[in-house]
Amino acid sequence: MRLISTLPIALCASTMMAACSPQPASGLFTSEVPSATASQLSSSRMPAASHLGRARPSSTGQSLYVASGGNNTVTVYAPNSGKVVRTISKVSPVALAFDATGNLYIANRSKSSGGSVNVYARDSTKLLRTISQGIDGPGSLAFDGEGNLYVSNVSSGTVTVYAPGSKTVQQTIAQGLKAPGKLQFDGDGNLYVGNENNVKIYAPGSNKVLRTISQGIDEPSALRFDAPGNLYVGNWRNNTVTVYAPGSGSVLRTISQGIRSPADLATDTSGNLYVANDAMPGGNVVVYNAGGSEPSKTIAADLPGALATDTSGNLYVPNAGSGGPSKGSHASIVIFGPAPHNKFKRMIYKGVYDPWTLAIGP
Repeated sequence: MRLISTLPIALCASTMMAACSPQPASGLFTSEVPSATASQLSSSRMPAASHLGRARPSSTGQSLYVASGGNNTVTVYAPNSGKVVRTISKVSPVALAFDATGNLYIANRSKSSGGSVNVYARDSTKLLRTISQGIDGPGSLAFDGEGNLYVSNVSSGTVTVYAPGSKTVQQTIAQGLKAPGKLQFDGDGNLYVGNENNVKIYAPGSNKVLRTISQGIDEPSALRFDAPGNLYVGNWRNNTVTVYAPGSGSVLRTISQGIRSPADLATDTSGNLYVANDAMPGGNVVVYNAGGSEPSKTIAADLPGALATDTSGNLYVPNAGSGGPSKGSHASIVIFGPAPHNKFKRMIYKGVYDPWTLAIGP
């Protein structure tokens, strides 16, 4: 996972193929690069943050959006293709999201300011507005069922909330937060925030802590809900994924086999769990059957800091690599078919330069 920079290297399709071995949201989709806890802010590689609702984003559009930190772009690819549809440039993207109308939100980190969130019209590179008020080191984006935008701010230790179409802070959530990262909503509209060493939960519309999950949590790098509402938490420091039943703060089960620096999590429509291990050097994506704790498959990858699945169950894996800037053009996005086989389908190179995060959208 990357906060400011990791450096890409080539990874060939034949290697990817040989290395493979034995959600309902509310119509709003998000994807983020890893957000930091306090101790991770000093590291060049950190855990991820990403996606609204109870599952990894999906969309009838099925277009692939790739945020590349190496060339400061978001590139959009046509469904089932490596064809570039459009490119949004002059951004520093760490998180992507779509509202109910399909407008694209890009969270930007900045070394000289607190950062911003740019909003672009659906199917366009037209900038509608820029949100800067309350933004301070954005790490994750999410929308609630009313269309309000939530932004986690790592530097200020807050989550700021914006009404639909607004650039003005409507609400600030700060109670219990320190370096907040990943944001997710459960089926009841409760907000879950990955915090330094716990997960804070807030009732709909509230800025007061409703509950805290601390059992098994150790620098949460990713949050994900499956279709039945179980919560999955990737724990960066202790190399585990802990699972919690709906509404519970007690660990239901712990997945440790095959986990090493979990950067992101994804689930598919069959309940399979995908874990992106962003450990240096290398990395991989490990697949677990629904309800399982042992790997069913391992997919070779090169520093995968994010994951995405579409409504057909296809898996999208970024390969950022560990080479120098001159090798950035050799970074790639690799697409695999649905489980249980996850067969290699294609690889995208064009426009990919140090991919930080992915999203499937309109």
